[in-house]
Order: sequence, then C-alpha cells, then structure tokens
Amino acid sequence: MKNLFLNRLAFSGLYDDGESFWVIMLRFNALFKINKKSFKAEYKGSFPDEQVTLPCLYIGVAFYNGKLYFSPYNAKEIAGYDIDTDMFFKIRIPWLKSSCESVRFISLFQYSSYIFFVGENGVIVKYSPDEEEWQYFYCLVGDNDILFSAVHANENILALASKNKKSVLLFNMDTCESHLNYIGNEIGAFSGICFDGENYWISPLYEGSVVKWNAVDNSCKMFCDYPKGFSVADARESFFFAHYSNGFVWLFPHGANMVLKINVCDGTISIAEEFQQKLGCEADTCYSFNYLFATVSDNMIYSFIEKTNKFVLYNTETSEIVEKLILIDPEEKSKMEKHFLQAFAEIYKKVYLHKEDIFLKYFSVDFNDYIDYICNNRCYDGLENKSHNVYINAGDIIYKHLKYEVLKNELNKE
Repeated sequence: MKNLFLNRLAFSGLYDDGESFWVIMLRFNALFKINKKSFKAEYKGSFPDEQVTLPCLYIGVAFYNGKLYFSPYNAKEIAGYDIDTDMFFKIRIPWLKSSCESVRFISLFQYSSYIFFVGENGVIVKYSPDEEEWQYFYCLVGDNDILFSAVHANENILALASKNKKSVLLFNMDTCESHLNYIGNEIGAFSGICFDGENYWISPLYEGSVVKWNAVDNSCKMFCDYPKGFSVADARESFFFAHYSNGFVWLFPHGANMVLKINVCDGTISIAEEFQQKLGCEADTCYSFNYLFATVSDNMIYSFIEKTNKFVLYNTETSEIVEKLILIDPEEKSKMEKHFLQAFAEIYKKVYLHKEDIFLKYFSVDFNDYIDYICNNRCYDGLENKSHNVYINAGDIIYKHLKYEVLKNELNKE
C-alpha cells in the first residue's frame, strides 16, 4: 500500500502524560505527540545525529522532571526531549562509547530520582538527571552468553527474562544488587514477563509453556493448555508482550495466531476476544508479525495492530474498547518533509570511485516516492528513474566539462 508508513503511525514506545501520548515512530527517526481526545498526531521533531530510516532507533520512553528519556536500541546514544523547551538532547556516556558499542537497550524505567536503562546483555545503567551522573552494573559475571528480551518493573525490582536460557535476573534498584534465577526444566527461552502482585508470569519465546514463578520460594508451575487451534508459525517467536491487568495476564502474539489471556486465579488460558477479532483482516503492511506494540498504564492496555495499522485502547475495568487509525495530516507531513529530504541526499547518495575522478551522485524525488521506496523496499534504479534531475550524472558531466576547459586553455597557451 503506497505511502503507508507516512500516512499512519506505527510506534515502538509510548508515554501517557494524561492528556497526550508521546510515541516513537517505529520505522522513522521521529517523535510524535498524540492528543488523547482528538487523536491528532503532531510531529515534534527527529532525534539529532541519528539515521533517518533505521527501524527501532529507540524502544521505551520514561518521564522525569519535565523531560522524556529514550532507551537506544539501534541508536548511537541515549536521547532525551525537554517538553518545556521543545528541544532534543543527547546523554553521552563515555563508557558506552568506549567499552560497549554493541549494547542494545531493551527498556528503561524511572525510579526515585533515577533513570535505569536495561541492556539486553545484562548491563544496567543508573543515571541521575539532577546530578548528570551515571553508574553501570554488569549483572552476568560468569554467564555472559545470556541475552534478555523483556523487563518488568515491580516497585524497586527489575525482572529481566532471558531469551536464550530459562532464567530471570532480579535487580534491586535501591541496592543495585542482582541475582540470576534458573527457572523450570523445559528446554527453551522466554519472551515476555509481568507481575500479578505475588507471582511472575513468563511467556515462551517459541513453543512451550507459560511459567508462573514465585521469587520468594522459587516455586514454579507450567501452563500449556492452550485453546483449540492455537499454533505458532515455524521459526517465529510466539509472543512479544506479556502484561498483567485486572486479574488476567494478556499475551500479545508475534508468530502465534491468537491473543491470549490467563486467569491468574486458576491458570485457565482462553482467547482474548477483545483483541483477537482485530487479527481476522487481511494484512496491508510489509510487517510479518501481528502486534507491533502493547503496554499497560493503570487499567488501560494500549496496543498497535500490524494488520490494520490501528491503535487499540482497552479498559480492563469497564471493557470499553476504542480503535483508532492515526493519520498524519498534510501540515505535519510538511514538517517532516524538510528534515527527511535533507537526510535523503546524504543517506542514499551513491559514491563512485574512478581512476581519474571522484564524484558524488544524488538526486531528488517527491517525498511520497521516497517514503514508498523506504517502506516497501522499492528498486533504487526505479526510484532514480523518477528523478526530477535532467542530468542524472550531473557531477560527472560537470567534471568532464571543467577538465575539457582546463586542457583547452593549456593547449591555447602553447
């Protein structure tokens, strides 16, 4: 579908300030503010010194003292946004640049006067915005092959679920002490984790059981009585997100064909009809997975559905559900256009190296064609043919012309 990602918002992080949603765009370097009443999306800008079209630059948003903080997944640096001044800023931590360039941060949490950034390799960065000081903790000494996929914050405890071993890391944000717990006896790994007030519930990364684990006595119980017809696509992760709200654990699928909910009292697994009905339509995007995003705020579940590109808001207390297709209006598109077109020439220019000359080759196209190219992996040559430049090889032509004029002048001197 042409210009799909320009016209609709898919996001990788959300913060609810009560009046608006602040969301990070999944496919593009962009921050949006969505009015909760009108659902109008306002483009607030792009993260400086980061690629324009790299997916998942940042995952997760936290708020502290008038500022938003973002955890870098594919981005180069930690970023922030000052709501009062409408200005982006970067937090440059020397250790991250010199010692851990490959760290991907999968989440972040505001606790007390600190922001905790959680890396998928067990690195946790404790940052003080007030003092502009930081500490880092490597929690996997001796177990450096473990990677984590999900994090849940339970009061002062961060619980990290491993995606390649049956383990959960607990990190105390007060003492900064950690403990790695091996759970269950099944071969496999975890995807999502949540807490019901007494037990942790951990979803399988691929096929397997949902685990209920009590961190106090280290007891666990497996649940695998899935509804009839439940299946997981080959070599695909089953669930991306696990969240607890109002007596149920909600599992949002990636490669699984059902949205599930688990009654925490008796462990009964059933289809979450509130969300399942949204998966029945034909896919109209290039994404291959079902739910791109899901999070919980108080009694609200916020999710984004791949197959419809719709934002779904569900109140687990009242059972009220709202489904919105959030569009970017022309005014906001024009704000984005200037930034993206400037970056376009830098990212997609071709550099030709010849024996006698070096020149840069770039061209301009309509913004809509550019978006279509990026989102749908269009052929570069096909896009180049739509260029508005009369001379595609303008640099080469200019060079050869100047070379000819210089040689002609030299010959005339003789």
